[in-house]
Amino acid sequence: MNKSTRNTAHRVRRRVLAVALVLCTAFVMMPLLGDSSDSYAATSTKSSVSKKIGGASISSNTMTNPDKVTSSQSNILARRAAKLTSRKALLTGSELSTGSSDDYRYSKLTSAQKRIYNAMLTLAEDPYSGSGAYYATSTNSRDDGTTDNDWSLAYFSLIYDHAELYWLWMDDGQDAFAYDTRDTGSSFQYYMYLEPNSTDGYYDDATYQPVRIFTDESGWKSSEATFEAAVNSFLADIDMNHSDAVIAMEIHDKLCSSVTYNWDATEDTADYFDAAHTAYGALVGKSPVCDGYSLAYEYLLKKCGIDANTVLGYVGDPDEDGHAWNLVKLDGSWYEVDCTWDDNDTSSDPYMHDFLFITTSKISSPYGRNPGHTRDGSYFGYVYEELSSQLPTATATHFNPDYMAASGTTLADNTDSTGAKVTLAAVSGKSLVSSTAAPYASSGTWNLSVARASGLTEDVYVYSATGTAVSSSLLSAPTWNASAGTLSTTVSDKDSLSSLNASGNSTVSAKVEYDNGSYSTVSSDLSVAAASAKASTVTYNGKARGASLKVTDALGNTIPSTAYTAVLASNAVKPGIYASAVTFGTNPLYSENDQTLTAWMKIRPKTPSVSTASLSGRKLTVRWSKSTAKSGVQVQISTKKSFTSSSTKTYTVKGSSAVKLLKTLSSTTKSGRTLKYVRVRAYSNAAYHGLASVSATMAKDGSSVKIYSKWSKVKTAAGAKAA
Repeated sequence: MNKSTRNTAHRVRRRVLAVALVLCTAFVMMPLLGDSSDSYAATSTKSSVSKKIGGASISSNTMTNPDKVTSSQSNILARRAAKLTSRKALLTGSELSTGSSDDYRYSKLTSAQKRIYNAMLTLAEDPYSGSGAYYATSTNSRDDGTTDNDWSLAYFSLIYDHAELYWLWMDDGQDAFAYDTRDTGSSFQYYMYLEPNSTDGYYDDATYQPVRIFTDESGWKSSEATFEAAVNSFLADIDMNHSDAVIAMEIHDKLCSSVTYNWDATEDTADYFDAAHTAYGALVGKSPVCDGYSLAYEYLLKKCGIDANTVLGYVGDPDEDGHAWNLVKLDGSWYEVDCTWDDNDTSSDPYMHDFLFITTSKISSPYGRNPGHTRDGSYFGYVYEELSSQLPTATATHFNPDYMAASGTTLADNTDSTGAKVTLAAVSGKSLVSSTAAPYASSGTWNLSVARASGLTEDVYVYSATGTAVSSSLLSAPTWNASAGTLSTTVSDKDSLSSLNASGNSTVSAKVEYDNGSYSTVSSDLSVAAASAKASTVTYNGKARGASLKVTDALGNTIPSTAYTAVLASNAVKPGIYASAVTFGTNPLYSENDQTLTAWMKIRPKTPSVSTASLSGRKLTVRWSKSTAKSGVQVQISTKKSFTSSSTKTYTVKGSSAVKLLKTLSSTTKSGRTLKYVRVRAYSNAAYHGLASVSATMAKDGSSVKIYSKWSKVKTAAGAKAA
């Protein structure tokens, strides 16, 4: 590797870090005041609170961006590159770890910055492996085409996405990550390497030497184990069965209760690389400053599957008060949280909720003891300004402090977390219906949803529910289906469903937990609605007919034919109305036990057709095909094709042998050769046919009924024309 090749290697200069968000100053805050204009103002009654912001002053430090190494460092790079390549082959392609969609900062990087991020992540996951990592190739240049800002932005995005890489904050950093090139003959390959315990130091000033919590591989592994043990211990008594908002609040409260603010780390003489600025310092050392609080909170939330970010900015005076806090994503919306300012550091009253789940607008505005949090890293340099601008704005107000204050409380029965009245509603397809008219269920199981009583719409603030009781021994206690968000109850004895209906309503109850951790008991009566059966109307064809049945529940849902037995009155051949019996027998999931539903099938005459229709003067002649109906035919004549009643005259011709109507039109009809429309239909004087097995049908058996065929197609009388 020649000297000119190595001269282009980038360095990640951690001095930028030293004067960044870890630089927070002590600040004595104003007495706590209420803000009457805010709908969810804090309700604490403390007379005064002395609060803290973070670490050391930035006034004595000069901020510079990372730059490329000079010739004087190139020999160091050459020695390291030789050592790396002799120990283990360089990693590339699928061997590299990559950022994910869960890494918010990573998602904001350019493709080139992501490649740098991925290489750094790969090396940091096993800093003592001795491996290097390829991160880019070029066909025409010894320079990788990236800028110092690309490297710094990738680096800081990595440590904000991965607070578990706490030790990167505490490295000297000047020689930690660097790149070099390899000439393959046809292109240049770019690889990165890492030495976590470099003593070469880009700066000689001892002020910038790290607090080393490990100096070799065994020390690193030990610190990793210690950190993970602290994380697991912290989360051990956090109930993951609650909503994200409740979990995030419980972690906030426990973090504030278990750590003490590190005032020593705020002194001007304090080490910039003190562990107080890391998640390790918060969870292991239990003595963090603002960025330690923020990184620990972010990491703990992510371990619970809750998206979170660390915010960079200041409070009050931008020249003195650098600060860090958090953004938390709950139910798809972002909220601002400041654990540092909610920590009272007292055993009797360890935390407040003044800065829990509030909007960006609220936390940015002076109120009470808050002179205003400003999300701005521009005075720390380009990289911090970029990191600050990437973050989303928190606008949601649902999980505000007042709403979360009800966590753990029991609400009035049939009342949700917002005070709305709720009930249990039956789920039918995609709709909710009253539980007192629940549809029959083929499995004997009814799904119930907690719904707003007004309008029967799903209550979206329900997090979970546990069935408590039912008033009838025939139904099981409701069970919760988390994926569907419904409760289900099952009839314990399918043959006793008739008893369930006969006994009237059965009350079903459940204990419901809402998304803020409050509870109420929701009860509703459950009774099953009746099924119904309808038979089709068919046309006479000279053969025995079977009934085409549609059997539905009370909501119109079709009941499968396997759930019932159907019987039709015999000799269903001639036009008439025939009884059908639908019996659910001993599988009464859609109706009471042994209940029989009745449906009447109609057989109508075959429809005749108009063969001739002619108009001569005022004399109309109509001929039609012979009808199968013995009773007769109706003929309609109209001046309108729509056959409205005011424009239509109806004539009846008895018997099936008459095939012609000769009619002199009345003078009340329009004079002249007026256009005439003609149609015919047959009718039969028929009867009802009951079923002896169903006594209710026999009351109609033999009763006379006139049954009509469909109307024929309309024919226009020949010789007719518009007036």
